[in-house]
Amino acid sequence: MLACVYFLDPNSIRAIHADVDIVDFEATNCAANPATTQARLDIDGTFFNSGTPAPNSSLRDVVAQLGIFRNATDPPYVLQVQAVMFRCTAADCSTTDSFQLKSLGSISCPDRICPKQTLLLQWEPQNNLFRFRRNATEVTTPYVLADTNLGAVRVGKCKFIT
Repeated sequence: MLACVYFLDPNSIRAIHADVDIVDFEATNCAANPATTQARLDIDGTFFNSGTPAPNSSLRDVVAQLGIFRNATDPPYVLQVQAVMFRCTAADCSTTDSFQLKSLGSISCPDRICPKQTLLLQWEPQNNLFRFRRNATEVTTPYVLADTNLGAVRVGKCKFIT
């Protein structure tokens, strides 16, 4: 299943806060696919462009992401939480640099029912950093990139897959 939320005025967003209740999850590898299967929930945004933005291009866009996930190879009933920040080095963002990844720990979910999680992804341009919080655990990812230009506003196609 894939679902997306777009903001009416994305350029005004500096923080995204969510209370998340996970009531079931599963990740099972497929023999025909060599990649590891993941079940995941992501909160992310393209917050600024570190150069001169180009129409219909993500080149130099800076993305921050807060994710809860389980790889099919992880221990049963456990989810991981990670904060990620990167800059796109291709128009379609298929390659990146300035990559930072930080752990916000794991969640024990007996019978695949998890305790409520309070998540925060916050951009602080005045401090040149992103702040990520899961409940009381917090990490930051500082950056040394120009952040005066807005990132590309991408209009994607999202649909539910069953």
